Amino acid sequence: MPIKFLFAVAALLAGTASLTAAPKVVVRPNGVIVTPDRLMIAPNRPVPVYSQAPTAERGLKKIFNNLSKYPDGVYWCCTSSIVSGPNSEFGSQVWIGAAFTPAASVAVSKIVLGLNHDSGTNAMVVAVNSDSGGLPGEELGSANVSGLPDFPSCCAVAQAAFNGISLEGGKQYWVVVRTDKKTADTFGGWAFNDTEQVVPPTLAFNDGTGWQPLQSLAGVGFEVLGK
Repeated sequence: MPIKFLFAVAALLAGTASLTAAPKVVVRPNGVIVTPDRLMIAPNRPVPVYSQAPTAERGLKKIFNNLSKYPDGVYWCCTSSIVSGPNSEFGSQVWIGAAFTPAASVAVSKIVLGLNHDSGTNAMVVAVNSDSGGLPGEELGSANVSGLPDFPSCCAVAQAAFNGISLEGGKQYWVVVRTDKKTADTFGGWAFNDTEQVVPPTLAFNDGTGWQPLQSLAGVGFEVLGK
């Protein structure tokens, strides 16, 4: 999304400053735009924050990947789907799920994601869920991640480790980013990927009333590794 366009949006929306006032669109003190359709958009240039770019690891294979190999563009810095707990500044729970389908039976060992933090506890829960009618179903395993970079930034990645979650080839599964009791005040996001602009993503969100399909022009950035 062009930076000039984001500046124009910010100018039109300037003057709204409080999430608790529940306006249709909010401009945070740091300039971040929060929309009612659960997006965070940054009109300003991101802060460089680097970690090791996603690479093939010995003994692990890529089950799914939509992250870029370029350190300045592993994911899209400046637009994220909101992830929040019920006690966060956003004011309600928002969990995000992204679907993937392994080509063969595998065991998940690691998930790499473009997650970011705005306020509250700097931590989230990353889970692998089965599919239930095209939406996230039973949780098969989870891991905590913390120390996430502030939004917007580029392009540190969170890495969630798992002790081998068995998946069947050809079946759809979900990576879910959620909160728990310890992270009920977390407010952050899951960054959009910047490698796929044609095939529509399969996403879902849970606002506390159950999982629902999420319509989005872009998917969220992640990689699933396993054996």
